[in-house]
Amino acid sequence: MQGRIKKFFTHLTLAFGFLSILPGLGRVQPESGDLGKSSSFFPIVGLVIGMGLYLISLIPGMSPLMRAVLSVLFMLGFTRGLHTDGLIDTFDGFLSGRRERDEILAVMKDARVGALGWMGAFFIYMLKIALIYEILLHIPDSYRSLIVLPPVLSRGGVAFYAFLFPPARRDSSLGKSFLEGVGLRELLVSVLLMVLLSFRPAIPPALLLPAAVLCFWLGWGYTCRAKIGGITGDTIGAGIEFAETVGFVAVLLLVL
Repeated sequence: MQGRIKKFFTHLTLAFGFLSILPGLGRVQPESGDLGKSSSFFPIVGLVIGMGLYLISLIPGMSPLMRAVLSVLFMLGFTRGLHTDGLIDTFDGFLSGRRERDEILAVMKDARVGALGWMGAFFIYMLKIALIYEILLHIPDSYRSLIVLPPVLSRGGVAFYAFLFPPARRDSSLGKSFLEGVGLRELLVSVLLMVLLSFRPAIPPALLLPAAVLCFWLGWGYTCRAKIGGITGDTIGAGIEFAETVGFVAVLLLVL
């Protein structure tokens, strides 16, 4: 029992250390596969981010546009831009015009940042600001808690994505070592947390949001497999950013 409790806190701490600025990775001694197993708790990290968005949405005397900008800056700061790196690399590789899998992976691994990566990331973050602005402009108080969900669901889908699709690289990369630790238990726990955190008795359609985000992750997985033969740490980061954007679109559709 004590060993299980220790593992629980190890995986929870790793989840926060991996996905946020909160300390974690340096405070525990992970074993092989522990990082992948921490994906069970990615929705909890998303919940903390979502609660930050909720508090920002309540700031008095500030326009919806400023609150939207502050929300995106908060998400970037809290995650220390971790997913942005994957987003830029994925745009660079997937839009590079290369057709061969190894060539695309080489572009993604290149430390230099291309114009397509910057433009793609800029578009995604401007779109997030616009979506959050529209949500804040139209959301009734009874629906305000929905703004918590996109960060929850986007991170919750990682275990689903990692369980279903193979690693693109055969070397001992971080992405591969992470994927090897994700099993059926991590998938089920993550999806269960997504559903539980989406449950709103007064807003039954909110339960459609996990399905919408998981559909995105499924489509993203097939896209990555067709393009590079599987998934990488970069496509996980990019997928979180894309899925979060899809989540905001879904929330806006519920609000309008």
